[in-house]
Formats: sequence, structure tokens, C-alpha cells
Amino acid sequence: INVYFPVDGRTSSVSDDLLCLINDIRELISEVNTPNILIVGDLNSDFLRNTAHVNLVSSFISDNNLEILWIKFPVDYTYLQSADNNLHTSTIDHFILSPNWLNNCVEGGAVHSGANLSQHSPIYAKFNVEDFEAAPEVSRDPSGLPSYSRANEEQRTNCKNSLNDNLCNLNLPCADCDDLFCTDNTHIGNIDTFAFDLLDAINNAVQFLPNSGMHKGHSDSDHPTLPGWNEHVRPYRVESIFWHNVWESA
Repeated sequence: INVYFPVDGRTSSVSDDLLCLINDIRELISEVNTPNILIVGDLNSDFLRNTAHVNLVSSFISDNNLEILWIKFPVDYTYLQSADNNLHTSTIDHFILSPNWLNNCVEGGAVHSGANLSQHSPIYAKFNVEDFEAAPEVSRDPSGLPSYSRANEEQRTNCKNSLNDNLCNLNLPCADCDDLFCTDNTHIGNIDTFAFDLLDAINNAVQFLPNSGMHKGHSDSDHPTLPGWNEHVRPYRVESIFWHNVWESA
């Protein structure tokens, strides 16, 4: 999970944005139901500080039985800032991971380079994935997808009418708000709800369309192998699929 947490306000209260983000990650972890959790990004949390922001992030890590990679591979800092003619450093970029990922991590750190124009230093981690079981490849059957081109006139008409009715029933959120940089949490929530309702409206309408019926009975033997495929391309394909499965399992 790649994340960017709100800035630590260093106050006695926690921002609503951080609370929502933490809850979203909790729900995602619960839905995925896997022991292989890897969270990486700018958490804006220096665990040497005693702030409400840091305490909430620390509680989230503890509650989900996760670990901080820098405990195993300490770094001096990940963020460098100049203020009042002084340089200030902090460690706010992290890998947060499940114990099995931590046990199989063989190297980790931050790269400090003068060529890096960002105040954040790139962070990295190397893992021994031999002991990890790759996630099973999900089979996606293209024949089950709705196809407008295969639909007859009646099916197309029903689809268009259904979509028109569904869209007319949607209420456009925040119609009176003209602030391009609006940060109102109610407005943001209404827009998110509208996006899901819009997707539901489309999904319900395409149920009137027939399935595409593509690629039924398709196999690799249907097409001749290109010269050089097995020697030069296939090994990279197999390896990329493996690493993709590892990434999905995380």
C-alpha cells in the first residue's frame, strides 16, 4: 500500500484527514485478509516525537501487528529541511510491514545524494522472496464482459434508456461550491459517494447487453510462436508475472 499521510500538526488533536486515511487502510487490510502487509510512503511521522498524530499512527501499527523497518535497519534521517539558517532532519518516510516481511528483509536504508533535488531521501528495501508463496493468478474471462457491438437494437435501446434514467436520478454534489481548492470534508465525501453512484448507474445499465463471447476455447496453440520469443522474451514474462503476483499479495 503506497501512502501519503497528512502533515503532523504537532498538536493535541488529530486531523480528520488522518483519521479517515487510517480507517480506510484498516478496512482494506480487513478486506484483503492476508498476512503479507507492506505499507510504504511518507507517513509524516517521526516516532521520536510525542504528538497525537504520531501516537495514532503508532497505535495503528501496533493494533495490526506490524513493524517498522528502521528498527531492523536504522537510518539517520529521510527528510532534510533548512530553517532559520539551520538544517533540521527527521525520519518521516517508512516501510511498515508484517513480521514475515520484516524477517525476509535483507537490506534497507535511505539514499542521501546531492543529485536529489527533493527534501526527501529515497528509501529502499530488499527482500528474500524465496519463502513467499506467490498469490494465485486470478482468472479473468473476457467472455463475461458486456459487449455493445454484439448487442441487437433492442438491447442497445434498453441499455441507453436505463443509463439515461439512472443518470437523471443522480444528484450532482456541491453544485453551489465554486472553490477549486475546496477542502470541506462534507463536500469531499459527497463527491466520493457520487463517483460510486455513477459507476453503479453504468454497471446496472450494461446488464442489458450480451456478453462479448470473446476468446472462448482460446489457447496458446491458436497462434504460432514468434521467432525468438522463448529464448529472449518468455523468461522475462515469467519473471514479471511472478513479481507482479508478489506485489499483489502485498
